[in-house]
Amino acid sequence: MNVLQPAHPSICADALNARSPVADGAAWRRIGALHSQAEARDDARAILYFLRSGLSTRDIDPAQPVWVIDLAPGDGERAWLVLRHLAERAPRAPMLRYLACCVSEAQRAMLMEVDALRAQVRAGRLVIADEEEGFGRYGMRNPAMVLAHGACASREQASFACHYGKLLAGAPQADGQIEWEPLPARDGLGSLLAAYRRAINSAPLSLPVGFMRSVQSLLAATGGRMLIRASDAGVTELIQIRGGMLAAAGVNFEALARWHRALGATVHQSQHDDCGRVLQLAVHDRRGGQLRACLAEMLELPHPDVRAAAVSAMRGVEPDSASYAAWVEQVQADPRLVPACAEVLQSLAGEVQGAALGHWRELLSRLSGNCYPGWRDLPLSCSLASLAMHLEDWGQARRLLQQALHDHGDRALCRHMLAECQERTGELEAARVSLSHARQTLPEGSPAHEELGCAIDRIAQRLARQQACSAFLPAHACDGPLRLMLLDEAHAADFFYQYRDPQIGLMARLPAFADVAGVCEWIAARARQADRLDCAVMHAERGFVGVVSAHWSAGDAFMHFWIGVDHQGLGFSSRAAACLMAMLRERGVACVFTAVYPDNHRSMRSLDRLRFAALPLRAARPDEDMRFFVKTLLHDGERRDPGERLRAFSKRTGSAFSFPDGECQEAGCSVSRSTDREGRYGKVS
Repeated sequence: MNVLQPAHPSICADALNARSPVADGAAWRRIGALHSQAEARDDARAILYFLRSGLSTRDIDPAQPVWVIDLAPGDGERAWLVLRHLAERAPRAPMLRYLACCVSEAQRAMLMEVDALRAQVRAGRLVIADEEEGFGRYGMRNPAMVLAHGACASREQASFACHYGKLLAGAPQADGQIEWEPLPARDGLGSLLAAYRRAINSAPLSLPVGFMRSVQSLLAATGGRMLIRASDAGVTELIQIRGGMLAAAGVNFEALARWHRALGATVHQSQHDDCGRVLQLAVHDRRGGQLRACLAEMLELPHPDVRAAAVSAMRGVEPDSASYAAWVEQVQADPRLVPACAEVLQSLAGEVQGAALGHWRELLSRLSGNCYPGWRDLPLSCSLASLAMHLEDWGQARRLLQQALHDHGDRALCRHMLAECQERTGELEAARVSLSHARQTLPEGSPAHEELGCAIDRIAQRLARQQACSAFLPAHACDGPLRLMLLDEAHAADFFYQYRDPQIGLMARLPAFADVAGVCEWIAARARQADRLDCAVMHAERGFVGVVSAHWSAGDAFMHFWIGVDHQGLGFSSRAAACLMAMLRERGVACVFTAVYPDNHRSMRSLDRLRFAALPLRAARPDEDMRFFVKTLLHDGERRDPGERLRAFSKRTGSAFSFPDGECQEAGCSVSRSTDREGRYGKVS
């Protein structure tokens, strides 16, 4: 929790006033349309897994039909392909019936004009109907398989927003704008939205209420037994919602998963790219059967975006990261492909960000895991390690390089690469040793020998600065895979990338940085302050994960910390802060103070784990809404009230906070949001 003046613009001022998308009259032709014919084959395979598992566990009665319900049949291509695949492979019993739920009479008429579909209708395998007619009329006595590709986005989306601890409901207006009003406490979605109020400071969001109503109707018709396979453009993570992606991405699958689980369902979902589709599997089984048994096989099916990207690549489209990832998937992650395209893979890997990063790291793990140990192929090991380094998967790169060194002995390239992994995860001394070993294997006077000498000198300078800092104590810098090291300009690029969520700077009251150079200048300026300690939080697998800092004076200190976008929610902040406080205790610091906005629930939880105590103290405007906390590290004999110590500390250090004289206000009293912070988000009705 840094407490410098914030300088970030609002991330939701524009989104709160965004117009709702308006579907055109022929939108149903595209909703549920296939991106690749292979997607339909995957749907058919999922249905077969569902059937065979249900028959083996006796959850499906072979004497009764099993319904496949398509909630977004589009132009009918999926129904035609799925039925064709099932006709070749499905068991004779039970009878399969495919229900295409149309959104309009025009869609129903168009599907009935297709001869191939009409033949399926005559054979009793396909029913083309309007969803408004209800599902109960079909007598679904067996569990149902529901295909919902595109169905979530095609139905009503309710607009909401979290705004500094308040829940707002959006009402679309005639002019396309949205009117925002406080959400009534009695609203049935309140419990679902309450989770967002605890995790989001200010961002718009939506709920797929139309799709949820369809699911409720299906649950009633099937006795609460069905498996849903849904896909749509959307978001799966809170960081995507906080970053404003939901306004453009579509469906809030994060909320939909919570809702399914609240109804007792088992949910699995995946996304390969922030702008890509989400694939969600949800199993409802109110009778307590074994419908979930088929999930293991279904999870082996490719993600729909893999199929679509593979088709794009085959059409001669210039390959991008998604296309190459699809290629790796299509060849079952065979490591033989790596040497031939190592340079292209590494170039693309260096550009991968967001949700795609996790997908590429998973592919890399499969590639390395499929390497036959008997090969002992040094170029392949180095290529895979280089790919891991481009993906900043430092733990995996380190393991590959250590195995290569074990198999092939000291190699300068492996040692040099290993040194970079060690430096990027905070192990400076180990990196210096690795570089020294690498240099010893090279001829003296060679360019490579000189280059490694410069690298050794650079790391030695970083170590010297760290050792010269009396406040930094290496004995207290580690906690398992987590390690603190002195923050310097070498961290600027990682700092800038992990800081990309605007709410980090807003909550931490740090400035906005236009580029890496701005971060370098900021770090250098703070390093010149003798009574301040800024530490980079490093992880053995993940590298740079955040920053923890302290400013001290006369036995008291003020601490703040933040964790980067890709590493939040893993407990790093409290563990890093505990390491820093151990250093402060050794310096003789008796009390550590910090401050947090009342709606910053993530930091509040960290402080609670660290056993900080709240102070009944209010700062003067514009900081009257801040909450202050204290933790006693040592008993120094002074009996002053902690609030008075904080007042004195702020005066001594020229803090941005000032405190009015007189009685402290109670911590529970109501306060108004400061004009400065409110102004960044615009007026909300």
